[in-house]
Amino acid sequence: MAENETKTPFNLNELIDLYGEETTFELLQMSVDEATGLLQQIHQGIDARDAKMVMAAAHQLKGLASTMTINSLAKISLELETAARQEKWENVPDAEQRLKTEFDAVAAHIATLLSGRGS
Repeated sequence: MAENETKTPFNLNELIDLYGEETTFELLQMSVDEATGLLQQIHQGIDARDAKMVMAAAHQLKGLASTMTINSLAKISLELETAARQEKWENVPDAEQRLKTEFDAVAAHIATLLSGRGS
């Protein structure tokens, strides 16, 4: 069990202390759903070279990730938000790829937690 807890993308115990166990697991699932939509908005904004769209979606994702103690996702979201604000489009593809990779890892971790609960 300690092996699974070595590299967790968020602080589950802190979330449970803040929100209670049942609410925490509901919030984690809602976070995955909301983040999925925000990642789609980010991708659409990048395709359209719409800095405001990318900034807004990355900012929302940063806030969501911070609230759920998913600090690595929040950090990459901030990088992407900053690159879009400065219209440094050359930095955006790498940040988007890292964001997607990190999100996939977080979503997989949450799915494992939820399946372990029988939800």
